[in-house]
Amino acid sequence: MALAGGAVAASAGTASGLTLDKLADAARMAQEQADSGLSAQAHAEVEAKMQHIVATYGSRLTEDQKKRLRGTVSYHVRMLEAIRPIATANGDAPATVLELVADANGASSGKEA
Repeated sequence: MALAGGAVAASAGTASGLTLDKLADAARMAQEQADSGLSAQAHAEVEAKMQHIVATYGSRLTEDQKKRLRGTVSYHVRMLEAIRPIATANGDAPATVLELVADANGASSGKEA
């Protein structure tokens, strides 16, 4: 029975221009989105960034590197989602300030305050 349902889905998918590979990719992406905990908007951002990176550097990357890259991009987008709601103005001071402090020899060294 399941085999017949799969055949009907395959023929319907092919008739509408979708292949089983595309359907499987869509299902995989939906599962990754659910597993990653990203919003639909953030997932779309990850996909856009991945498409850009693969279009630019895809010939240099292996399939394993592309998978790891997707995880890295997802992680970065998740971090960005956390800070984007924070309202800032152009005149706001930075969170950290570099202060130059003279040491005992008179040379200055960078010190984070």
